[in-house]
Amino acid sequence: MALSVPRPQRGPDAAVRAYGTRMRIRSGLGPDLNAVVELWAAAGLAPSFVGFRNELQRKLMRDPDLFLVAEEGGQVVGALTGGWDGRMPWVSRLAVHPEWRRRGIARRMLQELRRRLDRHGAPTEMILVLDDRDAGQNFWESVGYRQSRGYPSYQRVDPAGG
Repeated sequence: MALSVPRPQRGPDAAVRAYGTRMRIRSGLGPDLNAVVELWAAAGLAPSFVGFRNELQRKLMRDPDLFLVAEEGGQVVGALTGGWDGRMPWVSRLAVHPEWRRRGIARRMLQELRRRLDRHGAPTEMILVLDDRDAGQNFWESVGYRQSRGYPSYQRVDPAGG
């Protein structure tokens, strides 16, 4: 299934549209799940439609205010998830549709997520960044994050290979 997104406006009004009243950052809802998974696929983040959809359903039950979408003209063009277990806040799965990048959408979603994490009393958040994504690493550094050598990431491997 192809992701249907409005075409970004080019030219001098492009920034106005990206920052104007039509762009909305809001909490993600159940009806957004398919669009978000499709967005992640378009951004190169989705290994499994079913796995990511299930992950988002659990997020909606656990902490729905930390699941954000950017919406333009009724279409999801960006998404971001955060987590807070009472000790360490996390930011993950930031994606903006390739045709909508470089318009401040990711920054606006991150600002909103930080505001919400602050409401929870969360200290400075950690992020998960895929090692092979230079653009992602450059973005995070541009908004004030630095690579942490103190928190290596490990993933549990199912011995049965599943």
